[in-house]
Amino acid sequence: MIERIGKQFQNEMGGLAATYAAFATRWNLSAKIAADPQGFRDDANAIFKALHQRIQRENRELYPLAEQI
Repeated sequence: MIERIGKQFQNEMGGLAATYAAFATRWNLSAKIAADPQGFRDDANAIFKALHQRIQRENRELYPLAEQI
């Protein structure tokens, strides 16, 4: 069970990392941000929300399992 959950978290992190890489590529120049500040805010908020949710899930689900080992 613990191994399965660990692999699930690992796989999900790969998707989150890819999403962040796309964000960093899209907004890598100040001119891009200046041209679409609301788009930048929206994308940044989506990334921060996904990271927050991930951290919360780790705290709730993953770390308690690790403490049992």
